[in-house]
Amino acid sequence: MKTKVNVLNGYTKFFKKKSENKSSFLSKNVSFQDRVYDHFVRNDTFDGLGVPQVPLNRNLTDFFIQLFWLVTIGIPSLFWFFKFILFSSILAKLIFAVILLVAYLIIQRMINMSVIQSDLKTKTK
Repeated sequence: MKTKVNVLNGYTKFFKKKSENKSSFLSKNVSFQDRVYDHFVRNDTFDGLGVPQVPLNRNLTDFFIQLFWLVTIGIPSLFWFFKFILFSSILAKLIFAVILLVAYLIIQRMINMSVIQSDLKTKTK
């Protein structure tokens, strides 16, 4: 009796209730992911691994969706921003600058916390 569907690396596998099937499948996929990651760290590319490539075709609908959101949100936001910069008080500009600075520092802190020292790429020549 097939009970679970697990989607990993784009493959769909059906498992029976035996844990050996699950553990061997996960072990194979983890070793595959390690091999792909190691190849990418060494070569800066995924080419040469034999991994199937999936072409992503862009269509006109994507362009129109992006254009719609640019016109709906992007352009009015720019008008508001320039109006704020030109006609607001110095105190409002200072508060805005402090908010931007704090947001920048929080983002940099989050990025620095997510970097693992052993994962840094070192180029050997």
